[in-house]
Amino acid sequence: MPATTRNSSAPTCPPRKRHSQQPGTLCVSGSGYLGKRAIFEGHPYFNTSVNGTGDRYHAPNSGFLASRDNYLLLTFRRQPIEMLVELKALDDGVLDSARYQ
Repeated sequence: MPATTRNSSAPTCPPRKRHSQQPGTLCVSGSGYLGKRAIFEGHPYFNTSVNGTGDRYHAPNSGFLASRDNYLLLTFRRQPIEMLVELKALDDGVLDSARYQ
């Protein structure tokens, strides 16, 4: 079945597979109204929202939740090879961070 849009003359894309992550990937999302760090199917998952006014809800895989305006900063280093993921508040400071090598 072809994908549909509101405007039938607009080009459409084929449907994507749900949860098509590969080993070693990092998932970054902007859905909802909160900052979150979790593990989903063995992969790190971060959610960010510049309008972080949502209700906090605890999920079993959540390591961190924040109902504050926030953004995600990804820093990549060559030596040593690593990635630093920081969930930062718009008004001040780091809310949560994780380091991956």
